[in-house]
Amino acid sequence: MIVDELKKSILYYAFSGKLIDNNYNVDVESILNSKSEKDWEYSTKQKIKIREIEKSEELFDLPKNWKWVRLHQVCSYIQRGKSPKYSNIKKIPVIAQKCNQWDKLYMDKCLFINPDELQKYTKERFIINNDILINSTGGGSCGRVGIYDENINSYEIAVVDSHITVCRPYKDIILPKFIYYYLSSPMVQSVIESQAVGTTNQIELMIDTVRNYLIPFTDINHQKKIVEKIEELFAKLDEVKSIEDELRMIKESFPNEMKKSILFKLFKENEDRLKEKLSTILSFSNIKNSEHGENKYLEVKYLRGNIEPKILNKGKYVTKGTLSILVDGENSGEIFKISENGYLGSTLKPLCLSKKILEKYLMYYLMLKKDYFKSNKRGSAIPHLDKNLFFNSMIYLPPIEEQQRIVDKLEKLLPLCDDIEKLINIGDN
Repeated sequence: MIVDELKKSILYYAFSGKLIDNNYNVDVESILNSKSEKDWEYSTKQKIKIREIEKSEELFDLPKNWKWVRLHQVCSYIQRGKSPKYSNIKKIPVIAQKCNQWDKLYMDKCLFINPDELQKYTKERFIINNDILINSTGGGSCGRVGIYDENINSYEIAVVDSHITVCRPYKDIILPKFIYYYLSSPMVQSVIESQAVGTTNQIELMIDTVRNYLIPFTDINHQKKIVEKIEELFAKLDEVKSIEDELRMIKESFPNEMKKSILFKLFKENEDRLKEKLSTILSFSNIKNSEHGENKYLEVKYLRGNIEPKILNKGKYVTKGTLSILVDGENSGEIFKISENGYLGSTLKPLCLSKKILEKYLMYYLMLKKDYFKSNKRGSAIPHLDKNLFFNSMIYLPPIEEQQRIVDKLEKLLPLCDDIEKLINIGDN
């Protein structure tokens, strides 16, 4: 979507120093030197070394008064959470990866730690306001970034599990949101999974990788201006996004809604005249299993073009042109005109029509009623077509000549809806 692409561009310009004026002087080296090992909150037996930054590591050029730094240089604490022992006692929430989504942190998705385990947690492991939370396990989730807001937690404290890395910035030299927006940017997100280790679904973003991640750094006053500008522009784009979403919905629904309107007009305006129940003009064909040699299995997934066909030697054999209705599944009521000979899928029923109705006339009527049958299906585990509702539905049934006139009109009008859809979607190609 346009808005999403614009947000990515804004983040790129923000962190390459091009979003706001950089005409100022600041000694970033002295700012960094104000922090030392004594400021590190987490006592670790392993000495954490800051690796020299190679020119080849730098993702892009920075303004002269900026500097690339390791994330560890601007954080007092970077550490994975612990594997908790859970409890039904709702006292101490545990933030897991499923809670840390791109739009926000969902505290209502948290499970709870056994309070007896709390003594095993040192104070730095309780997350605090504006901690950066990075999902660190699994393809599709690894690298997702959130920022903790204590106001969304109705409990006194919270911890994270072992699949999340907590980064606690030095708030006197770097804004947590500055880090958050940078780690959320496409410059980072486009490569972050490639920096993890392991197989596709079990990749891990190692703690050493996070600590040594490169961050563009400038003085905190300039960071504040950048964050304010990002949020100002994002707010304006969110207003545009609501319009964009509305337009997208119109684009997606307009042609189909127009088709429904046309069908409704031609079928409903006369429905008080000459109505009959579907049960008087059609029935389910009772086709038995038979052997017709090797033929394709015409299941719904194949008919929709989603899978390669299975080959069977026996089944409910139907010929090309058979009209069938889906009787099981979420889309119960969907009509298929079988395009080739084969063995019919088990969730489909072939329809047998009387001479009082034209096949195309019935097909168009069932197109109109499809959503009605779908929304009134029966069952929960395996929803299926409500056959009583289906066969008791009333249809306007004029003489064959009038049915043909309606079919002819529909075949002129409905393709126009497809043409409109193509015109609407030209800008997406």
